[in-house]
Amino acid sequence: MGHSYNHGLVTSTKGAAIEICRVTGMNTSPCTIEEQLGSGVVSSVTISSGLVTVQLAAPYPPRLGVCIPGYTGATTTTDIISARYVQNSYNATTGQFTVALSNDDDSGAPAAASPAAAEELHLLMVFGRYSTITGA
Repeated sequence: MGHSYNHGLVTSTKGAAIEICRVTGMNTSPCTIEEQLGSGVVSSVTISSGLVTVQLAAPYPPRLGVCIPGYTGATTTTDIISARYVQNSYNATTGQFTVALSNDDDSGAPAAASPAAAEELHLLMVFGRYSTITGA
C-alpha cells in the first residue's frame, strides 16, 4: 500500500508530514507492523541485537526532522527498555533509519535489549517533504 501526505494540519513548519507506526512481535525479525493508520509509510521493521531497522516505503521523504520512539511493556513488572533514535541514522537514499533498544538491569551499563513478543515499539515521525527548505 502506498502512502500520501495529509495536508490537514496547520503549522508554521514548512512541508511537515507527521506519521506514526506501532510495531509488535519485537522478539522476531521481521517484526509486525501492527498499525500506521493506513499511511503505509513504513514497509518493514527488523531487529537484531537490540537495533531496530525501519524501512520506509518509497517515495522516501527527503528529511527526517524528528523521530520519537517509545516502548511499551506488557506488565508493570516488565524490564524497563529504553528506545532511542540513533542520531543521524536516517538515509534519504535508502529510506532507512535505526532505533536502539537498551535494557538497564541495574547491574551496570545498559545492554542491548531482547524484547518479548507482547511488547511494542511506537514511532512518532515528522518528515520534511521538501529538500530545498533548510535552516533553523
